[in-house]
Amino acid sequence: AEGDEYFSVWFESFAAHIMQSLGSLPTDCVSTSYSTFVMYIEHKGKYYEMFSGGNWQNKTYGVSYAVSDRVLREDEWEQVADGEQTLPILRTIPHRVIGPGHNSVVRGLDNREWFCVYHRWSSDNQARVLAIDRLDWVGERMFVIGATTTPQPSPNPPTIIDYFNVHHDVDLGTEWQCEGGKWVARDGQAIQEVDTGIATALCRYQTPYFIAELGLKLLPHLDRKGAYGFALNNSEETVVSFKIRPANCLVEIEWLPLNAHEGERRKQEFTLPAHFNCWAFHLLSVEVNGLAVHISMDENAIRWQAPVRLQPLSIALLTEETAAAFAGFSLTHSWNDLFMEESALPLAYNYVTHSQDAGWTIREKSLRFAGQPSSSIITKGPLPIDYELLVNLKACAESPTQPLYGILPALDGDGGGAVLRLLKAGENWALQYGDAQESQYFSLPVDFSPYDYQQFRFRKRGKFLTIHLEGQSIGEIKVPVLAERIGLEGAAGFPAVDRLAVTAIG
Repeated sequence: AEGDEYFSVWFESFAAHIMQSLGSLPTDCVSTSYSTFVMYIEHKGKYYEMFSGGNWQNKTYGVSYAVSDRVLREDEWEQVADGEQTLPILRTIPHRVIGPGHNSVVRGLDNREWFCVYHRWSSDNQARVLAIDRLDWVGERMFVIGATTTPQPSPNPPTIIDYFNVHHDVDLGTEWQCEGGKWVARDGQAIQEVDTGIATALCRYQTPYFIAELGLKLLPHLDRKGAYGFALNNSEETVVSFKIRPANCLVEIEWLPLNAHEGERRKQEFTLPAHFNCWAFHLLSVEVNGLAVHISMDENAIRWQAPVRLQPLSIALLTEETAAAFAGFSLTHSWNDLFMEESALPLAYNYVTHSQDAGWTIREKSLRFAGQPSSSIITKGPLPIDYELLVNLKACAESPTQPLYGILPALDGDGGGAVLRLLKAGENWALQYGDAQESQYFSLPVDFSPYDYQQFRFRKRGKFLTIHLEGQSIGEIKVPVLAERIGLEGAAGFPAVDRLAVTAIG
């Protein structure tokens, strides 16, 4: 939203849409005393409005959503559920879950997971109780793993998190390597107290894939001279620097291009908003994915991305001729490939193909196998020790006798490990683990369609890997304890992959 007036126009427009939608539902869906709550969220270039509707006293009540390619529009957003053929994504389950609704959506601690937070009635209908379940997308379809009534996995923690709530008079603790200035940790802040020279505090964790967040500000009572921000370093040099220069009312980003000549660097400047307060904390988000770096400040105030030299990278807090404070640092070893940029080869995402003619392209917001050669494997790594792998994919061609595609969720350094292939097993679909001589089959639901996007979810801990189809448990296999890469196998189904994500789990 760009202000109260903008939000008001949007809300009034959508409220009219909700009232019209409720009016078209069967009579028992509409309560004479109801309330409606709406919110929207963006995913892969589309906006998703979530809302509650129906009669909380029966199974018609729940949470659904509508979709649009823009927020403001004269006609209705495309509503997904009709209350009959397509049910709300979160709904009443008679005698178990009563009246789930009035939701919001939040990111998890790892900045990767999404959660639907909502209320529902207690079993005796005497009080509303708070509930939370995981939310995600597969293709353009939003879904909630719920409403659940049994214990669920805890939200994934960040790989590194530092609230700077352990007092240090010198440096910041064992996770940091400080150079220059005077670094201390107190009152929940990492503070660099000297307003001359260059000072850095380097997080010792190094990986080619991570998402990090931190807050930063100038210390009170200082003038606006100098700069403060962060740097991304490989083992030899600084690859990206992000500096807020309040005296000039700008942000300066300098980086080493992917194919730079010796000594070549590029620079881009962004004008700070007129109301920018350098003495208040501002939120920075930094995402590193192989060759690509994405930076945003205060969500949408400044957004930047570019290909840079090959990593792995470490992140460092930075001051230059000023003193500054940093807070709420978190870093998660993770990547999240949505395949939004078209490319002849997926190398921009740091994938490795294992045949001379790989047959893989990125188009139509998906990674696709073109079928030449008839089978090809593509992999990506390195991996955290324990991790969750999400793969959204579908088959684009039919083959009743051969595997449609393969998923390789845990490969060792020699390329060996688990291979799960999707094929027909009798009348239904199954994942085959092993080979034709010795195979194990994991049956999929009878309504499973390989020609629609499906989300397979794998969680590896030690030598065991659990397999899930969205929220449904499918089975468990043994895998290499120190898996190094994950992979996909293109086959007769000409698979399309809408998303592939790996996140470290605690």
